[in-house]
Order: sequence, then C-alpha cells, then structure tokens
Amino acid sequence: GLLSINHPGLPSGELCMGCGWSAPSTDYSRVQAIEVINGGAAEGPLSGLAFWEARLNEGLQITAIGGSDNHDASLDPARAPAIGVPTTVVRAPELSQVAILRAIRQGHVFLDVAGTRERLLEVAARAGAAEAQMGDQIAAPAGAKVSLAVRVVGVPGGRIVLAGDGARMAALADPNLSGSDQTLAFDLTADGRPRWLRVDVRDAGGRLVLLRNPIHLRP
Repeated sequence: GLLSINHPGLPSGELCMGCGWSAPSTDYSRVQAIEVINGGAAEGPLSGLAFWEARLNEGLQITAIGGSDNHDASLDPARAPAIGVPTTVVRAPELSQVAILRAIRQGHVFLDVAGTRERLLEVAARAGAAEAQMGDQIAAPAGAKVSLAVRVVGVPGGRIVLAGDGARMAALADPNLSGSDQTLAFDLTADGRPRWLRVDVRDAGGRLVLLRNPIHLRP
C-alpha cells in the first residue's frame, strides 16, 4: 500500500472535523502521495495544490493524485460529485495492483480534472544521454540544456502552463494548442540547483483541465 494525505487544504473544525491536515510534526518523507484535487476543488483556498507545492519546494518528491470523494455511489452524478471526477491517470507498464502502486510512488501520474477518457498529457525530458518522464529525476548540472517535449490530446484551443521553481529557466515560444493532438517542444538551461518543473494544461476559458507531476532537476 501507500500513504496519501487527502484534501489537506480543507478547514478542520466543527463543520468538518479533521478534514484538513494540521499535524505540524509530520515527517513528509514517509508520505507517498497528496490529494491535490478533491472533487471539483481544482484551485482556490480548498485545493491541496499549495500544500503539495510547499512540499516540493522543500525538496520532497511526493506524487499528486486526485479523488472524486463521492461517499454514496448510488447518488445521481448530476446531483453529486461523480465518481472519477477528477481521474488519477497512471502510466504503468501493466494493469496490475503492484505496477499501478509502483507507478504512483514514482510520480508517473497526471490528473484529468473533468474525468474524461479522451485527454492525455505526456511530458518527456532529455539532458545529454539522460531521459526522464513525469515524476522522475534528471541530472542537470549548471549550464546543462534540458529539452522537453509535451504532448497534449483533447484540449484544442487550450494552452500549456509551466509551474515550479524551474519554470523561469524555460524558453517556451508558443504555449497555445491549436489541434486536438499536439506536441510542443522547449528547452531550459539548468542553474545547478535542485529544481522542479510541472506542465499543466488550461482550456480556452482558462480553467485547469490537466495537471502533471513534475520533473525534478538534480545537479
């Protein structure tokens, strides 16, 4: 199994006792996953995004996952959060419990906020002979060029957005997605410090629709 801290951004009080995460002495090196998106709260004060990013900024590699948080599967999805919204999409070598849990630990995951079956977000990085995918580390000493390829399916008219302390080192000429299956490429120059870089996708209305686990640059 693995340990996930769920909906850490929710308040903890009389209305929702213990819903948020308020243990100040937590050893986060023992945590494998954080529920960044809970139900429809992809962004805003109830999202787990800021809590997760704070752990990334501390140098930890904890996988972002999403949960639909539907406590009654018999409810009409039109009146309650539908199961699978959001969807945690795992890139595993086979369809088995062992492989899926291992891939989650490795961060080989992206989140489909709307729980569609059509959308895809793939990110691959290369630095010299080294290669990495989402969630991986890649060796990038100072001055090294890291080339990234981002494939997005199912978000025509959207755009990709870079996040993390490695984003300012990237040179992305055109983030816009004109087609339904498009690959964008860009480079960054490493500064020799530990960094993380995440690629998100927003739709034409600016809404976050796909969120990817970051690639970690290590000197």
